[in-house]
Order: sequence, then structure tokens, then C-alpha cells
Amino acid sequence: MPRNPSTGVYTLPPGTGGTPNQPISSTMFNTFAGDIAQDLNGARPISAGGTGATNATQARANLGLGSAAIKNTGTSGDAVPLLNAANTWSLSQGFGAGIQFGSATSSAANDTSRHITLYGTPGTGTYGMTVTGSRLNVVAPASANVVFVDSTANADRFLFDMDTGNANITGQLSLGTALAISEGGTGATTAAGARSNLGLGSAALVNTGTSGGAVPLLNGNNTWSGSAAFSGAVTFTSNPVIQNAAPILYMRDTTSGSYDVRILFDANNLRFDGSPDGSTYATKIQFEMDTNNVYFGSPSGNALIWNGTAVPLNVGGTGATTAAAARTNLGLGSLSTLNSVNNANWSGTDLAVANGGTGASDAATARSNLGLGGLAIMDLADLLYTGSSASTTTFPIGSYVAVVGAPDGNRAAVIDIWLSANGVDFVGSADGAKLVGTWRRRSRNANGNFLAQRTA
Repeated sequence: MPRNPSTGVYTLPPGTGGTPNQPISSTMFNTFAGDIAQDLNGARPISAGGTGATNATQARANLGLGSAAIKNTGTSGDAVPLLNAANTWSLSQGFGAGIQFGSATSSAANDTSRHITLYGTPGTGTYGMTVTGSRLNVVAPASANVVFVDSTANADRFLFDMDTGNANITGQLSLGTALAISEGGTGATTAAGARSNLGLGSAALVNTGTSGGAVPLLNGNNTWSGSAAFSGAVTFTSNPVIQNAAPILYMRDTTSGSYDVRILFDANNLRFDGSPDGSTYATKIQFEMDTNNVYFGSPSGNALIWNGTAVPLNVGGTGATTAAAARTNLGLGSLSTLNSVNNANWSGTDLAVANGGTGASDAATARSNLGLGGLAIMDLADLLYTGSSASTTTFPIGSYVAVVGAPDGNRAAVIDIWLSANGVDFVGSADGAKLVGTWRRRSRNANGNFLAQRTA
């Protein structure tokens, strides 16, 4: 290795030095020659006057150069400015310690070295700011703002807005003449003159408050000592309270010929008074809170009065103070208190068949009125025999039995029928027990047997 990697110092390999008239070792020579070739072909370190790199970017990094190292000098654009050049800065610059310019005299008004040039070419009289003696000259285009700062208080004192022509001043402004209204002033040097010029009324001198000679606020609990007229509707979001010795609420109908109404509360009496002319009022309804009396009309005239006495029938009452007495006065009977009607409380004439009744108060008459026959009172057992006894002799009218060995006769002839002694057949000659009732012949088969029906 030709150089120490830590120090960058080159040291000859041991035995490199030759002796006069003595052969040189090829190994030592080749090692030395290789070191020389490697050192010449590699990046020379900074300690040996190189950059330690094989390309420009790495070389600048090794030398600690910044991005400005690859910029050219110039007076505008993407260039590095020189202090003695007239440079154009395309973006705003911040100066933490401020900017100080050389002193100026009254003869230096056109000295461009004393100008702060905002836009354009210095010295043309169109753009810039100069100091001439104790005078400050400011000329700037419409989009520029000029700010003067009090360095002691570190606060803005004057701001000139070139776009609007406004000047914002912190502190006292002294003018030779009153600033006109058209220029943002009042055109006056006294408070009264200023209010007059600005068109202010007497309310401008009054403070806000909730009572007395004050201007009320909409969110205040205000007390009005005088009357107020509202031409529009008044909406209350909470319960209003009218309070004085005898509060009155007037309601006036502007329709021609209409009555006006006032609601008055005085001496425990709540009155609804009416007036045909808006001045003379007469009581129409009066509620007496202490006696519970209610007067419809005038208390001293033709009125409906309720003070614990029953309201009579002729004015829509019942004339009674109890339910029973009220029903009596209204002509209601005992049925009026029943939820349902049953036999225990029903009385009166039988309801006719034409009205949905039976026209009778007993079952037989009812069946007769309804045209029902004997079958109407029969059960199924009265119509059909459903028994199982072999010794039965009583069968319902209309029943049929098959008879064996009966004497000849016509189909409707009355015959007697007996139970056979063997307990199996019905027979037409005396044998066992005789059947009850009247039986008639109905048909006969080839063997001489026949059917018989009980008819009575």
C-alpha cells in the first residue's frame, strides 16, 4: 500500500533504495512500481493536496463546499450577488438586524445611493424612498405598503397602504384643519359638531340600560315606565306578566262598528269588558276569585250567576247540585243509571213481534204468536227412539216398527202391536207387552209382514 490510510503520507517500501554497482531486486522494484501506479491512478487525498474523490460532487462534499459553490455571480435571477453591484432581488428578504444607509443632506435628493428602491429604476422620481434632511419622500406603485416602526417600542406607528390610499397611525394625529368626512374624518373639531356632521341623533348620547332614560338591549330584562305601541305582532317566548294596582289589557278591533275589549283585574275580580265606541266599557263576563261567582252580563243586571247554587234548566243547567236531583229535574228514570237491563229491572208492555219481540210474557203465548207448533218444544229424544232396551213399549210419535204376522187391512188401518215373547219381534197378535199409542199400517211385503207407524 503506497500511503498510510489514516495520515495519507507515502512511505517507501523497505529495501527499495539501491546500492551502486549492485543488482536491484525485482521483487522490491515491482512492489515500488506497483505502489507508484496505484497512487497515481487513485484519488489523491486532501492531505496531499487532492480532493479524496474521483468525481466533482464527492470532491465538493469532501472539501465541505455548499450549494452556492456551483452558482455564478450576477445581479439578478439564480445568481450569487456581489456587495458592490446593483442587484435585483426577485423575492422578499429578511434582515434581522435592520438596514442602515449612509447619511443624506438636503442636496442629496437625487442621490441614488441614498434611495430604498421598491420597484423600477432608482433616480427616475417614479419609485423609491429618499430622506432629504428631515423630510421623508415616499413614492411607490399602488400595490406596495410602507411601514414605519418605532424601534424603541418595537411597534408599528405608521402604515401607508398604497393600494387603498389609507394610512394607519398609532398615536396622536395632529392636523391643521379638521379631516373631512369624505377622507374618513368628521369635518369638525368639537364633539357636537362631529355628531351633527355624522348625522347622529340624540340617542347617541344615551347609555344602554334596563330602565329609566336608557337605551334598552334586546337581551335585557327591561322595565318600561311609559306606554309602547307595536305595529307588528308581538311574540313571547316565556309567560308575560302585567303588574300594577289594577292591570288592564286592551284589544281594539279596527273594523268599523266592532266592539273593543279590555281585560281588567281589580279587587279579586277578573272582568271582560266591551265597548262600542272604545271609551265607554261595560262588563260582559266577571269572575269573582274570592266568592267563586261567575257573572255573564253585568253583576247588577240580567246575568247568569253561579256561586254554589245550581244553574237552572232554562239557561243550560240542571237546576240541581247532586246527580240524583239533576236526573230528576231532567226527567230521567231509573234506567238512566244502568249499564245493562235485565229481568229484575224491566217493566212495561210486552214488546210486539213487529218491533222484534214476541208480544207475550209467557212461553206458550210467545210460541203461539210466533206461529210455532208442537215440534218447537220437542227434544231429539221426543222425535227419534235412541234407546237400546228390548222391552221398551213407548216410542216417539212418528216412529216405525216392522210387524210380523199381522192380520190383513188397508195401509192406514189402526192395529195393535205387541212385543213377542221371544224378545225378538214385534207381532200383530197378543203375545208379550202391548206398544203404547196409536199405530197404523203403512206397507206389507210378500211374506205378509208390514211396517207400522205411531201416529198418536
